[in-house]
Order: sequence, then structure tokens, then C-alpha cells
Amino acid sequence: MNKVRNFTILKESWKKCEEVVKGLAEGCIDKNEWNKSELKNILTFLGDIGFQKDGKLIEKGEEYYKCRFVLKDEKEAKNIVTESLKSYEPVQIICQILWGRENLDRESLYRLLLLERCISPEFKFSDLGGFLMLLNYCGILKYSKGTKKITILYNPKIENEDKPTKRFLSPETPYSNIKALRESLRKCKEYIWWFDKHFSAKGFEPLAEEADGTKIKEIRILTGLTDNVNDTLKRDFARFQKEIRNRGIDVELRVICEKNLFHDIHDRWIISKNICFNIPPINSIYKGQYAEIKETENTPPFEDWWQKGFDLVKDWQSILTKKSKM
Repeated sequence: MNKVRNFTILKESWKKCEEVVKGLAEGCIDKNEWNKSELKNILTFLGDIGFQKDGKLIEKGEEYYKCRFVLKDEKEAKNIVTESLKSYEPVQIICQILWGRENLDRESLYRLLLLERCISPEFKFSDLGGFLMLLNYCGILKYSKGTKKITILYNPKIENEDKPTKRFLSPETPYSNIKALRESLRKCKEYIWWFDKHFSAKGFEPLAEEADGTKIKEIRILTGLTDNVNDTLKRDFARFQKEIRNRGIDVELRVICEKNLFHDIHDRWIISKNICFNIPPINSIYKGQYAEIKETENTPPFEDWWQKGFDLVKDWQSILTKKSKM
């Protein structure tokens, strides 16, 4: 089982969080008046949403304190916490996957958080109330304490379309999964380098749809020597290559045949001049498995790997020879 992600889901009320914010600002938190676990949950959550660090308010927390307790501007204070929550990954997960769906309730959200490893199995169902009431207060979702019914109001896929964000994929969003991949390709400029150890012909489809010859001049696809490297892939690539070259885009596909290198690489990436995405395997995207596409500042040594690859067309016989020895 995958480890639980390093997130904190608020168990207490936002009113208690405000007391802690006030205490941090004024330097008067009496820890003897607080339950130790309650205070820890609140402080960690405030840290996660960018209000405090190491027991001191930082810019966003200071701005909230000023609006809420000095200027008495509750509307602006609410906007500050709302925008902070919209950027919080568990909220992104909830809203991207559940937006637009009917018949949601508290249990739906709880089980999603478990599935996505945002909470551990030790997290109690009853502890979710404070978090839901905060999201309800901020207009991110509508939650009824009586019926436990939930309606997702915030759609990050629309509001964050041009902002760096993670895209969460799921079996419930088969169209949006492919849309997220296409949007990622659309953000690329000058070149697209795609590494997927198990790349299949399915990957040619979004590339053919999104490769704009006015923006992209080169496509490199790098994969491993797997069962996907076969006559079908070679034949489909030849058709794809011809079409893409007609747009003025140079395109190649190479195969890593070195076992040690193949096993040393785990993740998959789409790399361009201006951006880099960490992505799931292409087949996982089309199957609708739970996964995520996210922008990353960590660019792998693609060029080094590329130099060690065998050209799918020019080196086909060498690839077959190496495959027969596997």
C-alpha cells in the first residue's frame, strides 16, 4: 500500500483556528488551555495552507489577521482563506474528481480521501466535520449537517486552466483524463520530449491532435524494450511520423535496450522548453486509473537517455535482435 501523503485535514472548527491565528499574531497562546492534539492539528493545518511557519504567522496569515481582527473586513478575510484552500492539494483532489457528480455525501468524500492517501485509516469519519464546514463556509462545496449531502461548487479545471496545477485522474472522469493530457501537451513550446517506459501507439493520438507546427518543431519519444515495441507500433509510428513531418515537425522514436538503465528509471515525463510534467503511463491515463499529471521543476536527464536509445526505424533489426535475447 502507498504511504499516506503528508497532508493535514482540519478536525477542529475554523473559529478555533482563528483563535490560534490571533494568538500567534499577538504572542499569547497559552498551551495549557489547549488540548495538545487539537493545537497540533490546527497549527499543522495552518502551516499546510500557508498561514504559519515554525509557530509564526507568515505573509498570508498576517494578512488574514489584519483583515479579520484589525480592519474587521470579514469578506476579504474569507477570500484569503478561500483562495488558500483552493490551492490546497486535498481540496484540488476532492473538487477535480467529484465536481459535477450527483448523490455525493460525507462518506463519498471520506472514502475518496482514503483512496487518495490524504488520510490514514486511523482518521475517524467523525473527524471530517470541521473540514467540511470550512469548505462549506468558503463556498467550495455545499454541505448539509443534517442530511450529510455534499455538492461540489468549485471547479478547478475551469478556474485554474492557465495556472500551474496538478490534474487528478480517475475512473469517474474518462474524458477529463484525456483532456488533461492534451492540455499538458498544448502548453509545450518548441519541442516535446516524452519518456514512457511502456509507451504504446495510444500515445500518438493526443500528439497528432495537439502537435502544432507553428509552435512545435521537434517531437522525441523514448520508451523501453517491452512487449509494446512490436510491428504494430513500428507501423503506426511510420504513419504518425509521415503526418507530423508534413506539419514541419521532426519526429523520432527511440528504444532503450539497456536493462540497467531501463530498471533505474521509474517515472514518466513530458518535457518542453518552458515546462516539464510528471505523468502516469499512457495506458493508465486511457484506462482511467487513479493518478495525477503535475508540473515539476525536476527535469530528468532525457538527452543522456536519448543518446543511448535505438531508433525504432533505422535500428529495427538491432532492436529485434536484442528483444530475442531478453
